[in-house]
Amino acid sequence: MICYSEETNITAGISHSRFSLSDGTWVAQNTDSLNTASNYAGYLQVDKRIPEKLMLSAGVRYERFR
Repeated sequence: MICYSEETNITAGISHSRFSLSDGTWVAQNTDSLNTASNYAGYLQVDKRIPEKLMLSAGVRYERFR
């Protein structure tokens, strides 16, 4: 998502990925050889033009890995 004006830009987004690995190489504490993981992420960035030639940028990102 991008919102734009002549002085301010706002950019935001979310992401999710999930993967599974079925291999005897990495066997966890459980008895099978299936390992899974999920990753969730979100971000927000604001760009603000202050006077004509200076751009101030600030942002935040959150990420969770399970």
